Amino acid sequence: MTKKTCAKRAKTSPFFVALFVLLAIYSLILVGLLVWAMISSLKAPRDFQTNPVGLPEKIVNNFAEAIKLYKIQVGGIKGQPLYAMFPQMLYNSVMYSVGCALFNTAVTCITAYCCARYKYNLSRIVYVVVLVTMTIPIVGSLPSQIQVAQGLHIYNTIWGMWLQSASFLGLYFLVFYETFASLPNSFFEAARLDGAGDLSLLFRIALPLAGNVFLTIFLLNFITYWNDYQTPLLFLKSMPVLSYGLYLITQSNAYVPMIMSAATVVLVPVIVIFIFANKKLMGNLTVGGVKG
Repeated sequence: MTKKTCAKRAKTSPFFVALFVLLAIYSLILVGLLVWAMISSLKAPRDFQTNPVGLPEKIVNNFAEAIKLYKIQVGGIKGQPLYAMFPQMLYNSVMYSVGCALFNTAVTCITAYCCARYKYNLSRIVYVVVLVTMTIPIVGSLPSQIQVAQGLHIYNTIWGMWLQSASFLGLYFLVFYETFASLPNSFFEAARLDGAGDLSLLFRIALPLAGNVFLTIFLLNFITYWNDYQTPLLFLKSMPVLSYGLYLITQSNAYVPMIMSAATVVLVPVIVIFIFANKKLMGNLTVGGVKG
């Protein structure tokens, strides 16, 4: 049996056909729910009650009112309550998400590069530690993390969250590790002959070749931190983020179109980022050549 015959049979296998159909149905459901949420955000309350699935009879701008729902008390001055509104929450979300994603991605990338390209005993130990921490669940560490943050005076600060996110433990370490380990040694050897040092090899050879991987992991980290409300709730008491504001809106008595409008406001930045970064994400990890 030739390789072409095996490949042809694999393509027409009932298992792969069924798997493709299930994935297609799952994708359509997700897209359908997203479209339904956006359509619902444009309806009046009575219109949604009589027609929760169809198109709106009249488009209503609920976004202005939805933005006003982002209001969280963060303290008080002389007996007067002090609130964080939508602009402050948006600023906190951007600073928290971008900073944590960048710190986490950069630290993971550099650590994985050192372990993949420099075969020392310490590199093997770090690799094993990453694998072990992925298999052993860490339970009950939040109280101690809060105490450490308070002791280091980084509690309730954005930059303190950046430092806490600077960890290389996790699945993305393995992705970077395999990426750097698969790069041809000839590129690094040629750069060495041209007098390149360790930092030059990292920033002028390895990172450009792994640029798509770095961007992809950064965006995945960004989405994770953007949607996270529990960690900022615990560590940023006076600096609430949009995701926590949205959580409070869903627990309020606001009607469904208003909740959908508030959710759309949080979702739009992620969609815009993926639209503009789509070409970069779809690019291949290619190597052009080595100059003599």
